[in-house]
Amino acid sequence: MLQAEYEQLARRKAAAAAAHAKRTATIRRRIASTIVAEPERALAAAARTLSRKTAPQQQWSRQAWQQILQTKRPRQIAWLLLHARADQQALVDSHPFGGLAAATNGH
Repeated sequence: MLQAEYEQLARRKAAAAAAHAKRTATIRRRIASTIVAEPERALAAAARTLSRKTAPQQQWSRQAWQQILQTKRPRQIAWLLLHARADQQALVDSHPFGGLAAATNGH
């Protein structure tokens, strides 16, 4: 592969990653807003998600989210979604508000 081809692919990859990050941030803002505005609905959606069976490798995030939902206030949960540290990204990426994201996205 020529250097110019490599650089073009690298630019495309960077642009795709930036677009994905922007979409993710938009969805998380919508979810966080709903958690604060309608905590009962948001927590019910998370409880439904967490009640489903998961693969063994997903148990760590399920347990962590159950602990978060039991010990944190809605505003704290929303803040976590929006301001996760680097070491919290895997947990935030596995948030249990998937159904809520669809509902807040107009679907």
